[in-house]
Amino acid sequence: MAVPDDRWSPRRAAVLAATEPARSLVSAGALAAALPLLRYAPRGEAHPVLVLPGLMASDVSTRVLRSWLGRLGYPVVGWALGRNRGPSEEVNRELPQLVDRLAREHGTPVSILGQSLGGIFARRLARQAPRQVRQVISLGSPFALTDRRSRNALARPLRVPSTAVYSKWDGVVDWRACRQEPGPRSENVSVRASHLGMGYDPAVLWVVADRLALPGTSGGRSSGPPGSGSRPCSRPRTDCGQASPITRPSMVCCCTIGSSRSTTRPSRWSRTSSGIES
Repeated sequence: MAVPDDRWSPRRAAVLAATEPARSLVSAGALAAALPLLRYAPRGEAHPVLVLPGLMASDVSTRVLRSWLGRLGYPVVGWALGRNRGPSEEVNRELPQLVDRLAREHGTPVSILGQSLGGIFARRLARQAPRQVRQVISLGSPFALTDRRSRNALARPLRVPSTAVYSKWDGVVDWRACRQEPGPRSENVSVRASHLGMGYDPAVLWVVADRLALPGTSGGRSSGPPGSGSRPCSRPRTDCGQASPITRPSMVCCCTIGSSRSTTRPSRWSRTSSGIES
């Protein structure tokens, strides 16, 4: 199959949707092969991490991701609300309380990871309580796939650092709806992964580990913007969308800024044009 381009067509969308289950199995196989390399993934200070599942999924779907993050030393929890059936009254009530409890118990803001619909919930939580949220990482979350008014609210930069991971190989949602407006604390990272397989794709796991290892935030203000201090990039120079996560997951680079490439992070993590994407 040819590498998807920026153009959308019903035929390409149908092919990606039909092959989605098979391609998610490829990610599972790639994970098994990449485990020795993932041992060298970046590690940061221990802080609570909340992982939210996608639509109609439960904590079972994020078990691999949570287990791996636990091995990296993070106290990680699922949402424990059963199957994600959307923004129900229970979800709207329990999630803010869970974030508040985790922040108080650990004495530090919470990083929130969300897959698909879970990423939309994560961004909403960050807007509601930025002082309790360290950063947001969304995986294939179509937060811009709404009406114009809602899109402006969900896609604009958050008060906390945020990373939107998307894939042009996504067979479930339009990848263009999974990107945010780039800014001093917001970025977009392109990977090669299926929608269903993002939670255990080795390239995605590496990106997540790298972002969690960045300096934290407090009170909605960065105590050291992601990338401050020019922390060396742990990956070789290569375009995010060009590396093959199946054979060489450690080759996925998250340091591409617009059309330029760098082996170190910008000291102020400023992305004024296109963010980090291919």
